[in-house]
Amino acid sequence: MINLDIISGFLGSGKTTLIKKYLEAYKNEKIVVIENEFGKIGIDKDIIKKDGLEIIELQNGCICCSMKLNFKDTILKVVNDFNPERIIVEPTGVAMLSEIVSIISNEEIKAKCKISSLITVLDAINYFDYIDSFGEFFEDQLLNANLILLSKTKNLNQNEINNIIDSLKQLDKNLNILIKDWDKISIKNLKSECNLNTLKYKNKEDKYKNIDLSMNEISTVSFSDFKIKDVEKLKEIFDNFKNREYGEIIRSKGFLKTSSGKVFEFNYVNGILDICNSDIDTNSKICIIGKKLEKEKLKKLLSKVRIRGCYKVWS
Repeated sequence: MINLDIISGFLGSGKTTLIKKYLEAYKNEKIVVIENEFGKIGIDKDIIKKDGLEIIELQNGCICCSMKLNFKDTILKVVNDFNPERIIVEPTGVAMLSEIVSIISNEEIKAKCKISSLITVLDAINYFDYIDSFGEFFEDQLLNANLILLSKTKNLNQNEINNIIDSLKQLDKNLNILIKDWDKISIKNLKSECNLNTLKYKNKEDKYKNIDLSMNEISTVSFSDFKIKDVEKLKEIFDNFKNREYGEIIRSKGFLKTSSGKVFEFNYVNGILDICNSDIDTNSKICIIGKKLEKEKLKKLLSKVRIRGCYKVWS
């Protein structure tokens, strides 16, 4: 049987970081990663690309809604064409985990694959903001996981972490929560913590009918193939993101190439920007995700900092 690992989590929670850890732990296995990017430009594929690894992208839609059939067919095609030992699935951050479990419970898939891990990565810093804003949709990702792995806890004190745990336990006192520093988590611990015998999956399709409609408010705009002068110009873009004039920007990620040829990888989550040097050979790519995005204004904002060449826009 082929092992199937589902790494779920809301936008910017740290799913790709965890997948990179999985890839290192299972480096001797033949692995296929299925990425479900929300938007028309793939970012994560570049981040986790490595020799001998097959990566297949499903773009511009959530696995759990418009791409249900495509997702099922993709898994079966991966099984037949690549015959891997392990498939790792990273759903988009706005996917409903209950429906993903429903899809992979299809008899054709179950005949060839077994769920090895069902993890939701939880952004501890933004937990209370997200559960207030997205309610039952956000809860769905938590209640249908075997393991909730808290990320971004280094800058929180123990009292703040305890408050998050208390809130989670109010949702379900039996939730399995892992709080250890990511750098100290071994794959052996992940395997033991994620005991699939405890999986409690309930079909919540009726309960969540209206959630898909509310999540339709989330949209994306992507830009590619342009250059900026330096990292200060990059920061200028994100300083403007805090202005609601451009919409409620929840998440942005990508790569930016400067006029000197240097490449930076960036992640922007709920007002917090993280930028680092990158050795990935790629052109500039930006994916912006949020509510009520003012796409024309975002295009004008980008045009203020680009220094030469044309740029492509997808929305």
